[in-house]
Amino acid sequence: MTTSGGSAANTIAGVASLGARGAYIGKVADDQLGQVFAHDIRAAGVAFETRPLSAHSGAPTARSMILVTPDAERTMQTYLGACVELGPDDVSDDLIAASDLVYLEGYLYDPPQAKEAFLKAGRSLEIGKTGSLFAAGPDDTSDDGEDETALRKRLVVTAVALLIGFL
Repeated sequence: MTTSGGSAANTIAGVASLGARGAYIGKVADDQLGQVFAHDIRAAGVAFETRPLSAHSGAPTARSMILVTPDAERTMQTYLGACVELGPDDVSDDLIAASDLVYLEGYLYDPPQAKEAFLKAGRSLEIGKTGSLFAAGPDDTSDDGEDETALRKRLVVTAVALLIGFL
């Protein structure tokens, strides 16, 4: 069975299923799984306009094989693929500024270009806009030596009225 998903994608698809408008920024490759993902998230009512990574110039679309035992124990084998190529050029200033809620998935926070994408999204959010909310998921994978707490504080100080997540 092949099913589109991912933490942030599942979240925004759930929000759309409740009748809210939503958009998703995430990187897939221009391959079969990327095309399936783009179709599925749009079919769920979510705007998805991120340009795919060329199938010939980079990694294929991410995938996760999930094994479930009869007693409901699960094991996940994940290949991140093209999603780690998400960068600031993928972030639409207009889309972020028009949003009432911006959620950034911390799982893919480690690559330097992803950190720049987070900062760009934060700068694009209209500070003081009624109802503005900026949320970030957990990140426990950093191994690049950068002080993650300092970077997150810079993100908050730079552009965030309210941060829900893990500092």
